[in-house]
Formats: sequence, structure tokens, C-alpha cells
Amino acid sequence: CLTIWLAQLTEYKSLLLVSTYGVALQLIVCLATPVLGRFIDDMAKNGKRSMMAIRLIAAENMCVLLATLSCAYLLGRTGTLNLTQQNDDQAHTQSSYFSEGSFWQDPLALVLLGTIHFLGGSAQALDKSFLVAVERDWIVVMASKNASREAEEGWLSATNVVLKQIDLSCQILAPAISGWVLTLLPPTFGIVWVGLWNCLALLVEGLSVHVIGSRLVPELNSTGFDLEPNPNDDVEGEGGHLLEDDGNNSNCMSGWKSLQLYFAQSVVFAGLGLALLYFNVLTFSGMMTAFLVSKGMSLSSIGMWRGFASTVGLLATCIYNQSTKHFSLQFTALWSIIWEFLCLSLTFASVFSTSTQVKLALLIGGVLPSRIGLWVYDIAVTQLYQQSVAETVRGQVGGTQMSLNAFMELLPYGLAIVCHKPEQFSILISGGYFAVGLAMLLYGFGFYMPYQRRRTL
Repeated sequence: CLTIWLAQLTEYKSLLLVSTYGVALQLIVCLATPVLGRFIDDMAKNGKRSMMAIRLIAAENMCVLLATLSCAYLLGRTGTLNLTQQNDDQAHTQSSYFSEGSFWQDPLALVLLGTIHFLGGSAQALDKSFLVAVERDWIVVMASKNASREAEEGWLSATNVVLKQIDLSCQILAPAISGWVLTLLPPTFGIVWVGLWNCLALLVEGLSVHVIGSRLVPELNSTGFDLEPNPNDDVEGEGGHLLEDDGNNSNCMSGWKSLQLYFAQSVVFAGLGLALLYFNVLTFSGMMTAFLVSKGMSLSSIGMWRGFASTVGLLATCIYNQSTKHFSLQFTALWSIIWEFLCLSLTFASVFSTSTQVKLALLIGGVLPSRIGLWVYDIAVTQLYQQSVAETVRGQVGGTQMSLNAFMELLPYGLAIVCHKPEQFSILISGGYFAVGLAMLLYGFGFYMPYQRRRTL
């Protein structure tokens, strides 16, 4: 909602505010997740995984609550804004407030905007860190209860699919429910409702974590690590890649140490390929939404296409499940990244079209099927890391992956600050397309081909 509001403040004539918010979010995630990853490892070593998760959840939801309250107050200060129903007089008043420079001369409004940027970025960093804890650590601990390697890999694959399906389902339902609430209620009260909903989520998530850690999977809160490496962990079959943290690093060196640990992993090229996919803005994100609106597409139509994209993502999880039953995990990741590149070739062709309708058709027609490749590759790389990273550094390696993802996602926002006119969106399309192509080359030549050579030896 916030990115759409920021775009509407400029009448969708500029991507500047959307870009600054995106830069703030990704910069905070980039800087904070390696440190939070070290915190995850330390708490896991001391048998406090549940406590760590509850702290992350509580901090995240408090940031969201404070951000929504700040947003509500800012909306009240600058004038009531209805994202779905707004007459011409209201639109003119709001537009003049910003276009005439009144907003930039209001110190409190600027402080509130900065607060929203900071709290939004902090909530995002905490959310990503919780995701690292669950996807890269908790799931692996649960999978280790299986007796054989085949059973463990099968359980990981099935569980990763279910988690991704839940995530994508929430991405479909949450915007629809929030949009319905914001339509029925005055905008200020609607945003406060979103904040209160996060308070309720805090209670539900906290209770769920407690039950899982104390009753269902008590192994999560066992003290210490099993320092004997699992013979199934190194999917490449090479020793020496499972480096461990000695625990003697100062805070200022922890980021560098985490980066070293990340690049020492045998699946690093697969992870770098995943990070490059985040440079791509063709995901129905805030910038793409602003561009589509600038070309005359309604928000309801964009919402419909976004729902289709999420539905295609759900389809991708089923395809991944079938692919891993017939092909190796490594080959599944290979065909998925190639598929995404081929689909986005159609989107890249839109850059050369002079017809608005053709441009939009090529853009959406390429983005929708590309989501299959994106999510299949995402799940495959996640499982490669789950099977290869030592227990002692899962948090740091996962946190560094999130940091690199955020850095790559930050770059197009930074580029959009310079190229903020909608007609310059083709530059961002081209950049994302070539980033996906580079990801394909990194995975194919940096990871898959060496893997195949080792198998034939």
C-alpha cells in the first residue's frame, strides 16, 4: 500500500519516492541481516532457537505497528488520501501540496517520512532474518530426524514446497483483504487496522513458535552443535568448504567474516545467481506498478495481474515437486533459470515496441510465465544450501545470502532515482534482463558444469 501511495503523491509522474523507500528498505536489510545471522547462530548454539524467533517476531511487529501509526499521522497531516476513490478536487489538492513544495518545507512531515522508511526497513530485515532461521536452520534440524539421505532430501523438498505455497498464498490473500478493508474504512483507520492486525499476528506467531520448540520438536532447543559433519551435507562431495565460525570476531569484522564463510560454500555460484535475480524489477513490484499506471492501466487491473502472477507461483511449487521426482535437484535449478531467461526475452522485446498496448502485452506476457522459473530456482537453491551448509554457520550464510539479495534489489531502486521518469523504465527492464542472463551463466558454468564433471570422475 505504501509504495502505491508514494507513487500517487507524484501523480505517477515520478518513481522518486518509491525508489527512495526501496533503497532504504534494501540498504537496511543489506547491512543488518549478516549481523542478525550471527545472532541466530549464537542463540542456536545456546539452545535458544525459540527465544530467538520470538524476539525477531516481536521486534518486527512493533516496527510495523509504529510505521503504520506514523503513516496514519502523516496522512492526516497532509490530507486524507483514499487509494481507490478520490475525486478531482481531492487529487488536485494533494498534488499541489507536493508539487508546490509544501511537503519538502514541512520538517515534521519529513521526519515522519524518514521514520516510515527506517521502520519499514527494520521490519523487513527482521522478517528476512526470521525466514533464514526457519528455512536454513529449523527445517534442516527437523529433516535430520529421517533415517536415510533419500528420506531426508524428500522431506526437505516436500516441506520447502509447502512453505512456499503458504507464502505465496499469503501474497495473494493479504493484498486483497487489505485492499477491501482500506476501501470500506477511511484511509487513516484502515492503516491503523493493518497495524493492529500485526499485533494479533505477534500473539499467534509467538504461541506457534513456543509450541513447536517446546512440544513438537524439542531438538530445536538442544544445547550446542553436532560438530561432526553430516556426510550428506556437502552436495558437491568436496571437503574444506564447510568452514565454521571461531566465535572470536569483533562486531566490526562479523560482516566480513560472514562474507568469507559465504564464498567458501560449495554452492556459492548458485547463491550468487539467486541474488542476481533480485536485480530484476519485472515482478509487479512498486516500480512496475507505477510504470503500468503511468501507461493507463487501472489499479484493479494491476491487482488482477498480480494475483495471476502469484497463482503462477503456486503452480511453480507443484512443478518443482514433480521435477525433483524425475530429475536431480541440480538439473531442476538449471532448467528453471533457463526458462526464466527465455520468458523475460519476450519482456525485453517490449523495449523496442512503440505501441503502448503491444508494450504492455509483451511486458505482462513475459513476466507471468517467468515466475515459474523464478520460484522453482528459488526453492532449488534453498534446498542446495540446506543440504550443504554446516550447522554452526547456517545463520551467517543465510543472512549473507539475504544481504546480497537486498543489495541486488537496492541497485535498480538506486538506478530509478536517476532514471525516475516512466519513459526511462526500459533501462530498468534491460538491466533486469541481463542480470537474469548473468545468473544463468553463473549457475550453468560456475556450479552445474563442475558438478557434472565431478560426477563423471
